[in-house]
This record gives sequence, C-alpha cells and structure tokens, in this order.
Amino acid sequence: MVSGKVTVTFDTEANAMYYKLGKGKVARTEKKRTDSLEYLLDYNNQGNLIGVEILNMKKALELTAGQMSLFFIPEARTLTVSAK
Repeated sequence: MVSGKVTVTFDTEANAMYYKLGKGKVARTEKKRTDSLEYLLDYNNQGNLIGVEILNMKKALELTAGQMSLFFIPEARTLTVSAK
C-alpha cells in the first residue's frame, strides 16, 4: 500500500518516467515487460514497492493516446495512493 506523496519525474535523455511511491533505499529491482511496455519495479528491504520506472515513455504515451496512467502495469492494480 502506498500512502503519502507520490513524486513523478521525467528524464528526457533516458526517455523514462519514474514514480517514487515510498521512502527508503532500493534493495531490489525487477525488470518487467508487457506486450507493449517495459518497466522496472523498485522494492525496499521490507519488500515494499517504492518506485516504478517506465522505460521508452514516449512510446507508452502514444499507446495510451496521450493519457498517462499506471494502470497498464499489472502490479499497479494493487496500489492504494492517498495524496497529502
């Protein structure tokens, strides 16, 4: 479960968008792929998801017709985000 502030950054050189979902150092990163998307999941020492990096973001935006959404990432369906 994610609570608190979610920070989103876009790296134009890397063409990647990063969603910072929690605090802590990254202990483990998993590389994932769907039919149309490649992304990285960052976990802390407790196994909590603390970040999602979407690779080739410009292509991802084209696939979603300009609507930015995490919900094409299967793991995001279990996230609860509350903004402060």
